[in-house]
Amino acid sequence: MKTQKLTCSSWLNGKHSEEIEINTKLPYVAIYGHYWQGDEADIIINDINKIYNSEDCTPLEAAKKWASNML
Repeated sequence: MKTQKLTCSSWLNGKHSEEIEINTKLPYVAIYGHYWQGDEADIIINDINKIYNSEDCTPLEAAKKWASNML
C-alpha cells in the first residue's frame, strides 16, 4: 500500500545529506555547492515538493532528482 504524502513542503525541511540542505522557514536551499535563498529557494522547494508528492520517494531522493534535472 502506498503511503499518502502531505502537500505541505515543511516535510522537506532539514539536512538530508552532507551536500543537501533545505530550510523551508528562511527559505534556503543548498544542493551540491549551489545555494539559493528567498524567492528562488521558494520556487525550488515547491519544485522538489512536487516531485516528492508525485513519486514514491524520500525528500532526499526528490532533491537529488530535482538536482539531476536542473543542475
